[in-house]
Amino acid sequence: MEEALFEDDTKLEELETVETDLIDAYVREELSAEVRRQFDARVQKSPALWKRVKFAGTLKDKIAESAIEVEPHPHPEPKWWEKLFAGPVFAATVAASLIIAAGGIFLFLAWRNVRNDSYRLASERAALARESKSRQQQTTELQTKAEQLAAELQTERNQRAEDRKLIEQLQEANATGRALRSSIASIFLMPGTLRSSGKVPQIILRTGTNTVELKLSNDANGFPSYNVTVETDEGRVVVSQNRLKTYRGVLIIAVPAQRLAAGDYLVRVSGVRPSGQVESVNEYQFRVLKAH
Repeated sequence: MEEALFEDDTKLEELETVETDLIDAYVREELSAEVRRQFDARVQKSPALWKRVKFAGTLKDKIAESAIEVEPHPHPEPKWWEKLFAGPVFAATVAASLIIAAGGIFLFLAWRNVRNDSYRLASERAALARESKSRQQQTTELQTKAEQLAAELQTERNQRAEDRKLIEQLQEANATGRALRSSIASIFLMPGTLRSSGKVPQIILRTGTNTVELKLSNDANGFPSYNVTVETDEGRVVVSQNRLKTYRGVLIIAVPAQRLAAGDYLVRVSGVRPSGQVESVNEYQFRVLKAH
């Protein structure tokens, strides 16, 4: 309601007129017992309203004092114009008019201060409402990002679980003698190879190849472990492995052949420092061809 009054001055003036009438009825003791009790409770909670009630009571007392009748003293019969302008009624009227005028000015100033306070409070509340809405939006965005990260992490975990399961199946096949029907294709990659140079390393996957072994030459020292991701040319992650160790300057990552379709691929290597900070190290490119 305060925001609506802040935007429309006419509504604020109507509210103040109703409040003024209610205060006048209160100081004149024209309110019922129940309404007066409710009004007393409201006055105790509002210093600004208490000031207005106190001023209205003072103004009522002043007007009552100015209306005291003055006993006439014997004096010569005045002229009619003297009676008009010098009589006690005229003096009382002038005094009452002055008091009312002074009270009106004071009441106007007090009303203006109250209105300014109301405007200030409404502005502060509107600012707090905007700030609260902004914080709520930020909280919602953070929750959404957290949910997205959790979903990506779960997807990565599921992919790793599938990779481990496939590797275990391959190991079991080797242990039971079925390795004769499978094969491993291997390719050695150097960092920084660009497709524009026309020298992208190629690997041909033949029927029966179930594992592709990527051997990455790594000249970045100073990292205890490395994270490796293999992506398609469109940016889709094919496989991701973390906390890998180098062996004589070479990183080895095994990729299930069934995940590699014909096309270009990008390998990203990031170094992991002891503090957990991850830094990009090298990138590799290779091309997969399928034998007919």
